[in-house]
This record gives sequence, structure tokens and C-alpha cells, in this order.
Amino acid sequence: MRKIKPFTWTKKTLETVAWSLAGVVMVGALTYYNFIDKAPAAGVEVGNHCPDFTAQTYQVQGDTFSPSGETFTLSQQIGKVVIVNFWEVWCQGCIMELPEFNEIQEEYGDKVEVIAIAGVTSTIESAAKWMSEKKWLGWDDKHDWVDFSITFGYLPTAVCTELGCSGMLPRTIVVDKSGIVTYAADSSMTYDKLQEIVESLL
Repeated sequence: MRKIKPFTWTKKTLETVAWSLAGVVMVGALTYYNFIDKAPAAGVEVGNHCPDFTAQTYQVQGDTFSPSGETFTLSQQIGKVVIVNFWEVWCQGCIMELPEFNEIQEEYGDKVEVIAIAGVTSTIESAAKWMSEKKWLGWDDKHDWVDFSITFGYLPTAVCTELGCSGMLPRTIVVDKSGIVTYAADSSMTYDKLQEIVESLL
């Protein structure tokens, strides 16, 4: 019976194994640092993936606002620039800037989605009641918000907080077409500022 020659580690074999292991480590490192480590974290800071959320929306029947039974989900808006504006019924600055958001929505159409969200202190019913009673706020006719093109939505207070809204209003978040936060601030917005942001993302 022929004897099997025992395996021995030669210098050449050791070098080959060492180079192979080095190659595997290098490929792994490149994959991590170029793909895994570069993936944006979730959060409302600029440069992060905006946390997904689903807001209840309102409908207008005649001149009365009421919960529509439908929802707006951020992750379903991929491919559009999404502008999320937090406002409240007691925030005069919020109310006065809503027409600026509406003008952006009407100008850019289906390239942009604007949602104005109450919920920091309101309930979905109290916000609807207030909007119905204050359906015209002294602007010209095109600013009668019964005819606004933006989506009015509601989120519970806890979700508003997760999105960085702690009561400092108005607050606006702009999310690009891939879901990355490109703007997040607690300050009033103008049409010109919104247009500048939107144009840079289209």
C-alpha cells in the first residue's frame, strides 16, 4: 500500500496563504469604508436619512376640514423633493408663511410634495375645527387655504418630537429625492428661500 506523503508547510505555501488572507482583508475593508460605513445614519440632521413617518391627512368638503381617513407616508415619496412644515394653530408666524409653501407646491407640481403638519399641541380634531373656522385669514382670494394645493396632515406629538419638533415653530425639513435631509431648521421660510432649496435638488 502506497504511503501518503504528509503535508508540510513550505515557505512558498505560507507566502501564498498570507497574500490570500491579506487580499480578503483588503476587500473587506474597502467594502466597509466605501459602502457600509458611508451609508447615512437615520435622523433629522442634514445628511441623514429622514426617519419614515405616516401622517393622517385632511380633506375639504365645501369649506369644512375633516380627517380624510387617508395617509401620507414619506417613504412613498421617493423621487420627489419633500418639504415637511410643522405649524400650529396658535403660531401666527406659521400661519402667515403657509401661502409661501403653497406657491412652491403650485409652481413645481408633482416634482415636489409639501405637507403641513400639526400635532405638536393639537389633536387631529381640534386642528380640523380651527382650519374650518379660520378658512380665510385676510389674504387675497388665492390664499384662501380651502383651495390650497399642499397636503395638510397630522402626527401625534411623540412623532413630531422624533422629527425634531419640540415646540419651536415654525419648523421645516426638506428631504431630497432619495430620502436624505438637506435642510432642517426652526425658522420662518420665504418663497425665495424655498425655491433656492428646491432648485438645488431637482
